[in-house]
Amino acid sequence: MPDPNELLTQPLRNLDAWTDHFRRAEIPVLAQTAEAIEAMRANEDDVDANTIGEMVANDPLMTLKVLAYAATHRSARMVTDTETVTATLVMMGISPFFRVFGPQPTIEQRLQ
Repeated sequence: MPDPNELLTQPLRNLDAWTDHFRRAEIPVLAQTAEAIEAMRANEDDVDANTIGEMVANDPLMTLKVLAYAATHRSARMVTDTETVTATLVMMGISPFFRVFGPQPTIEQRLQ
């Protein structure tokens, strides 16, 4: 199976292959989001879920990444998924957020 983060040079064989490809592909974010995450990481003790949530809410792809992560890593005790990025961050914690979402690939880098 090809690396989902490399350019495809030929079509994949079927819908299952395309689905698998996109499930494994890393989603890039806006450069301003990647920069903001790194700035907040440097001052992790001074940020809270609301601050990160507001920043993430300005980037639809980062929002998708956070909510997708929450959906696949929720506790067995939780009956429903979290519905907002801020709720996800509260459940996840600030330090774990920065561990999981390290330096982010950017859309601008991909489009070069």
